[in-house]
Amino acid sequence: MKKWLLCVFLGCCCLLSARAETIPKETMTELIRNVFLDEGVQRNIATEFGVSGEKALVVRQAYRAYGQSDAMVNYLADQMQQLGLTDVELYKDPEKAASMLVSSFTYLGLALYRQGLMKVDTPDLEEFLRHQIRVSRVLPDDVCKDFNLGIDRPGLVQDVQAITPMVMRRMSTPDLRRYFSHLVRTQLAALDDLRSPRTLMSQERALATQALERALYQGMLKLPEREALRMAMAIQDLRAASDKDACDCSIFMYRQMLKTTGQSKAWILRLMAEGLQ
Repeated sequence: MKKWLLCVFLGCCCLLSARAETIPKETMTELIRNVFLDEGVQRNIATEFGVSGEKALVVRQAYRAYGQSDAMVNYLADQMQQLGLTDVELYKDPEKAASMLVSSFTYLGLALYRQGLMKVDTPDLEEFLRHQIRVSRVLPDDVCKDFNLGIDRPGLVQDVQAITPMVMRRMSTPDLRRYFSHLVRTQLAALDDLRSPRTLMSQERALATQALERALYQGMLKLPEREALRMAMAIQDLRAASDKDACDCSIFMYRQMLKTTGQSKAWILRLMAEGLQ
């Protein structure tokens, strides 16, 4: 413990001695806002997503919403400060600075998205599952398994990002608009202090589990016998299942969740959201 503390202390001393000029938070806030509101940056992001025309407009509107949100730009400025990414030297090249801010938002936005799922309503949780299915269907089986089981490994985010343009191109414009509206709404919900996370009570959790088990069982009854057996074996331990079985079973479970209705669906989707945290 003493050795660890000494290393931390010496590290701090080195940082202080080599401290560079930093950008004040107020300036960083406006910098982030201007990057998200910049039409050139928005066009570049749409291009990276592989979309054009009306779909590109959907992407641009989403990033405009980020830039217009005081909560979002203040949060990102605070995070950049805590991550030590406020060195003036990093922002002397406008293009590199914009690229770094957008790239940082990719990771910070994912964390916000997961947190926001605990605060949003059932329709947003449904949209989350629909998009999980879209993404899972085009991922390689090994990446799909890691993606759905939440296995934290280096390169997973990049692997998923690599197929994002394909997913975006396959989506209809209305589907893309609905997804990005959901994405922005969920991320902003995470930053809304007036909205509390919604958690199930123990009895609701038990009923949700029971309803989910029934939905999965009914779904398996409609499958060919060999396929039902494959899903039944995989669902017992997705981590131990093969990559393909784990991926296919995840998609099967999401589809069965979406087929439920009423209060059962609300509880099941809330149970799913809790499991993501």
